[in-house]
Amino acid sequence: MMSPSALAARLVAAQSARRGIDPPEELAELTLAEAYAVQDALVAARETAGVPRSGWKLGITSPVKQRVMGIGHPLFGRTFADGERATGMRVALADFIAPRTEPELAIGLATAIDPSMDRAALARAVAWIAPALEITDSRYRSGTRTAVQLVADNTSSAAYVIGARIAATAAPPYEDLVTELVRNGDVVLSGSTADVLDHPLNALAALAVHLAERGLHAQAGDVILSGAITDAIPVAAGDKIAVRIAGLGEATVSFV
Repeated sequence: MMSPSALAARLVAAQSARRGIDPPEELAELTLAEAYAVQDALVAARETAGVPRSGWKLGITSPVKQRVMGIGHPLFGRTFADGERATGMRVALADFIAPRTEPELAIGLATAIDPSMDRAALARAVAWIAPALEITDSRYRSGTRTAVQLVADNTSSAAYVIGARIAATAAPPYEDLVTELVRNGDVVLSGSTADVLDHPLNALAALAVHLAERGLHAQAGDVILSGAITDAIPVAAGDKIAVRIAGLGEATVSFV
């Protein structure tokens, strides 16, 4: 059996080469917990290379996607500082393998979070919120993926764009805000922040439980990507993509 570090090295190499690979056959034999060990090794390899983490992300947060994946919970991954892009930036497609983008709510933490916190305490742990776009990029060639494959590949984490940050004390209630994904001026998908586990704070609660089970924690300064509010869409050169969240504003990115 290939070690977690060896499996992670193959995924890191695919990302560096900007070339998709077939999922290593060894992944089919792993449990989800073992897949997170591969993810841990991938993260350690990137940190050793001098790339700091910036926070955490959730995936598969909708009941429909969970049923398709055969699981009853979200999946989790890490984000890295070199993946953050400023809103309005032009991003090169050549930096990715086969990028897709999806709208999210970004949450900045003022304090650490843990499983003992109720919703009110989690709300107090939020420093700011902002509309965001996640740019996902699987290191695998196209095809349907299992939960184990996704987790090992750090849930396709690649880059993200954050709009204007609104202090939590000044933000409107954000449990049910209309969200639109816009491509070249046309709304292509719409949803609500309620589509993220019924409330984005539930995403924080789920993350806190997951991390505690693994001896990890989210801390002050971490950026949390709540999970996709709509499906993801593929992008092409010339596309300008925006997310608009009612009451919060927008974040945009152009692909070249």
